[in-house]
Amino acid sequence: MTGFGRSTRSSGDILVTVEVRTLNHRYLEVGVRLASSYYFMEPLIRDVVRSRISRGKADVTVTVKDGRERTKKLTVNESLLAGYLEVERELRDTFGLAGSLGVEKAMSINGIVSVEEIEPGEDPVTELVLSAAGEAMDGVCRMRGKEGKSIEKHLRSATRTLSSLNKKIERHSEGDKKVMGEKLKERIREFMEEGEATAESFHERLSLEIAILADRLDISEEVKRIGSHLLQFQENLSSKTSGVGRKLDFIIQELNREFNTISSKSQSTKIPALVIEAKAQIEKMREQVQNVE
Repeated sequence: MTGFGRSTRSSGDILVTVEVRTLNHRYLEVGVRLASSYYFMEPLIRDVVRSRISRGKADVTVTVKDGRERTKKLTVNESLLAGYLEVERELRDTFGLAGSLGVEKAMSINGIVSVEEIEPGEDPVTELVLSAAGEAMDGVCRMRGKEGKSIEKHLRSATRTLSSLNKKIERHSEGDKKVMGEKLKERIREFMEEGEATAESFHERLSLEIAILADRLDISEEVKRIGSHLLQFQENLSSKTSGVGRKLDFIIQELNREFNTISSKSQSTKIPALVIEAKAQIEKMREQVQNVE
């Protein structure tokens, strides 16, 4: 489902903006765009998105304006500097050497001043970005929620249409039984005309033909299963639990399979047309269901 959310957070000289856009996608795919110096936050941002949605293509854009102009801090090794100063004093007192260790020289000595990266957990930027990402996702979820209600309305209407088609198929299947009876009579007539039938073989052949035709042409089980699948579909539409979309996906597959079976069994001219109409409806439902969380 489509969605958009934007949030801005600030603290001191730091201004953070996070935008999230989502589009339809069968699976969850998260893309994060942010400055290379903040790459360490990418998995944390992905976790924020995954905690809120399970389907869709989500593009997250993070903008950070850091007035501090640095993300590193300088640290003075005071004990090492004290050691150098002690040695300087000894050299001056013991050997009478002139000169002194000034600030510039002290800073040039290896180890006196070191540059340390600010740990993500200590950096206020991380907290601001994650907070903004959460609020942006609130906006995304609100938009997706409205779209979800519209999808639910369409899917409920589609299930009613399928149920109506299923009932029509059931009524027309009664006509199939008459066709089946006529075909059975024709086969028996052909069998009798061969002139080699006995009473025993006639009854055996009759039982066999009935069993074969009954198995091949009876669609009552498929019609019942379609009714059951549609009921489950409606119940899952009312569910608020996560993963409903994948359950609906499975039911859609089962509905498609049952209608295919009916099409292959039916001997009438009307049922195939109803099956085509039903499958077109199912295809529309499949597209909508792929957006359901």
